[in-house]
Amino acid sequence: MLPPHLRSLVAASTLAFLLPLACKGGPPPQRVKLELPDLVVNADPIRAIVRVTEEGQAPAVSNDSHAFTLNPPDLADITPDGMLICKKSGDGKLSVDVRTVKADAALRCRLVAKLEVVDLPLFDVSKGPVVLKARALDKAGKELPEVPISISPSNPRPLRVEGTTLTPIAVGETDLVIRSGSVQHTQPVRVVKTLDLEALPLQGGQRVNFSLPEGEFEVEVNLSVDKPFSVEWRGAPYCNYKGTGKNHKARCVLQRKGGAVVDNPSFVESGNTEIDKSRIAVRSVP
Repeated sequence: MLPPHLRSLVAASTLAFLLPLACKGGPPPQRVKLELPDLVVNADPIRAIVRVTEEGQAPAVSNDSHAFTLNPPDLADITPDGMLICKKSGDGKLSVDVRTVKADAALRCRLVAKLEVVDLPLFDVSKGPVVLKARALDKAGKELPEVPISISPSNPRPLRVEGTTLTPIAVGETDLVIRSGSVQHTQPVRVVKTLDLEALPLQGGQRVNFSLPEGEFEVEVNLSVDKPFSVEWRGAPYCNYKGTGKNHKARCVLQRKGGAVVDNPSFVESGNTEIDKSRIAVRSVP
């Protein structure tokens, strides 16, 4: 048998050891609430918030360790302190037990692995808005329609972004930064302006002249068959273009007032001298 003074020392030590455990116990709380984000869109750790309402007290976030249960168990990993990491896309339920009082929360993991962006058309101030089409996909290639996709231009001057609607407002260049979850896609774009210019026939309608101020311009013509085609830049002969094919595109910087003289597409194809201005695009470009 221990001497009295040693028995007192052991009793005091045991009490000191059990006291913190007793403080973490106690009667069941009045209420427990478990909170998770509506969607988890990446594999970054998140915290499961446990709010505990004790008798006669206001609700408070608990930082203690708790007993968590996840169904299905392979959807995510969770530590006793509530740090959760989704391992795959899917739906599940997380439960917590705080001194016999339980609470549940829906867990919706949507892990974005890839962004699929449809090729964008040429942005033209004279043509109006364009709706960007993009899809967020998981690792298996399944679309995740609930996951939001954000779009922001690196230079907002030429392009206004409202949701997925892109409105060209000025000639220029920018990068579209498209994000979903932790995945980012950067798309360089340029904004042009198709000009409504008077088409003056030359050489009896074999060629067409467009007068232009100083600036940077592009002429594009699409033929129905492969044919030789030429563009002469008035005031900048070093930009003159000749080529053979269906698509013809010529670009030039005019340092002063000048113009572009192009072959008449109708004459090139069939000898028709009538001018179809809709087949010739003259654009101000960045």
